[in-house]
Amino acid sequence: MGGLLLMDSRLCVGRLMTFRRSLMKISTSICFGCVALLLVSCSPKKEPDVLQIKIGGRSMSKLPFVIAYDQGLYEKYGLDVELLMGTPEFEGARDPHAKFWRRVVRKLGFESYPETEITVSGHTPAMYGQTRNAQRSKRIAIATTDCSVRYYVVARSDIQSLEDIKGKRIGINSPGTTSAFAAFRLIERMGWDPRFDVSILEDGRQVADIEKGLVDVVIGGDETYEEALRLGYPILEDTRDWGDELSGNSAMVDVGWLEEGDNREQALQFLKAALEGLAIFHQDPDLAVDVALRWYGIPDRATAEGRIQRADYVPRKPYPCREGIINTMRIHDSHEMRQYQSSDFYDDSLIRELDESGFIDALYGD
Repeated sequence: MGGLLLMDSRLCVGRLMTFRRSLMKISTSICFGCVALLLVSCSPKKEPDVLQIKIGGRSMSKLPFVIAYDQGLYEKYGLDVELLMGTPEFEGARDPHAKFWRRVVRKLGFESYPETEITVSGHTPAMYGQTRNAQRSKRIAIATTDCSVRYYVVARSDIQSLEDIKGKRIGINSPGTTSAFAAFRLIERMGWDPRFDVSILEDGRQVADIEKGLVDVVIGGDETYEEALRLGYPILEDTRDWGDELSGNSAMVDVGWLEEGDNREQALQFLKAALEGLAIFHQDPDLAVDVALRWYGIPDRATAEGRIQRADYVPRKPYPCREGIINTMRIHDSHEMRQYQSSDFYDDSLIRELDESGFIDALYGD
C-alpha cells in the first residue's frame, strides 16, 4: 500500500513539474510578445517601409554602396535600409543585421521578411542568367559602377605570351561570370575558335588550380592578381588596357518595379545615398580603406589600399553601361538573347535626372 502511495505522489509531482514547465514556456512567449509589441508601440515615429538591398560579393566597385550604409547615408535620405551581403573572401568581415526589435517581432511572426528589392551585382551575369533560366527574374540596371573589363590573365611559368595560350586550358568560374566574359573576349581578340583552339574548363579559376595542374591559365580579379604575385606566376595581361566594356556591378531592380507605388522615389533616394558614397570613395581614400577593412575583412591596410588604387575604373557618374550591354549580347549570343533590345536591360532615367539637376557635380564641388 505504501509503495502505491509513493508511486502516486511521484506521478503527481511529475505532472506538477510538467505543468510548471508549460506555464513557464507560455509566460516566456507572452513576455517576448509583450516586449516586441512594446518596442513597436514605443517607436517615436512610424517606421517607413523597409528597403532591402542585396550586395552579392565584396569587390571594390560595390564598396560605394557599403560606404553609404556604413556612413548612415541611406538614413540621411529617409530610407530604412536592410543590407544583405554575400560571403566574404576574408574571415573577420562584418555582416549587417536587421535592427534588434525587428528581428524579435519577425521571430515571433508579427512581421514578415521583406523581399529583396534592389540587388547590387554583376549585370552581365544577370543578363546571361535570365536568357538561359526560365525561373530567373527579369532585371534592369539603374546604375553601374563597373563598365570595364578589368581582369588579369595569369598563366603557368612556361607560358610567356598570350599567343602561347593557344591549345591550352583556360579555367573559369562559370560561363556567365564577368571574368568568363574576359576569357571569351580574349579568345575573340586572338582570333581563335573557342571550340577547337583552347579548352574552357569551369570551376578552375584560382591560381592554385594552375599549381595543381588542373588548368594552364586563369583570368580573375584582385584576388587572382594578389595570388599570382605571392606564388610567382606571370601576369600576362591587364585586360583594362583593352579599353573594352561589359556591364559589371550594377544596382538592379525587377522589370516594372519602378512603376509600382513610391518605388521610383525610393530608388531616387537610394541613388542619392549611393552617389554620396561614391564621392567618398573617390575623394576620401583613407575612409574608403577603413570601410573596406571593416566590412570586407581585408587582412592588412596595404592590400586594401592596393585594391582601391586598382579600382580606377569606377566612374563618378555611374550610368548603366549601354556599350557593355551590347557587348554582352554579342558574346552571349543566343536565340533567346535576340528576343531583347539593349534598351530592355537598363533604365538610365534616374541617373540622368540626378546628373542634369547638378546633384552629382555638387558632390565633387564642380
